[in-house]
Amino acid sequence: AIAHGQLTLNGSPVAPAPDGAELPPTRVPEGRLFVLGDNPARSTDSRYWGFLPRDNLRGRPLLRVWPLDRTGRLPPRTVNPDR
Repeated sequence: AIAHGQLTLNGSPVAPAPDGAELPPTRVPEGRLFVLGDNPARSTDSRYWGFLPRDNLRGRPLLRVWPLDRTGRLPPRTVNPDR
């Protein structure tokens, strides 16, 4: 959910929400991902086109740029071990 300036996951705060972003609590089905754009106030993301099948995910994350105090390279890991 995104409400009152806070992004929450299973009721626990995860990150500050961008100005004006709102989203009711949403249950993500097994094997799917809910993807938010980096600029939720202007992004076309899962709020508009729905859940992303996990099998459609390719590649792996290399770098985190937000929040600024946690910017840097991410440890190597396999996102989709079956591929």
